[in-house]
Amino acid sequence: MPSTDEIRTLVLRYVDLLQSGTGEELASLFADDAVVEDPIGTEPKVGHQAILAHYSDVAARDTHSEMLALRVVDNEAAANFRVAMKLPDGRAIDVEPIDTFVVDERSRITSLRVYLGDDEIRVT
Repeated sequence: MPSTDEIRTLVLRYVDLLQSGTGEELASLFADDAVVEDPIGTEPKVGHQAILAHYSDVAARDTHSEMLALRVVDNEAAANFRVAMKLPDGRAIDVEPIDTFVVDERSRITSLRVYLGDDEIRVT
């Protein structure tokens, strides 16, 4: 099992890549059979191709991300962070999700669930 520091580094890299990474860089953090539910209640993205497609869309936006809180226990983590992004129509959106991660023995994300309700989304 990865150490607490390894998992912390992985989650921090994920948040950094939301700001400055490519879809491929983000997808490389996940196990081949990983599941992403972003946000909870939407159709899960399962496997490399689906996760790559999802994060390619995310990475194409002008974003800024900032970690607010991170907790690691065993092979799981919960992170609260802020993401500000520009939408194609010129509007700005700020979100503050809480993401939960499950990490395998190879330090790859196997499950990511994004807790994001209407109260955490601000469009200007």
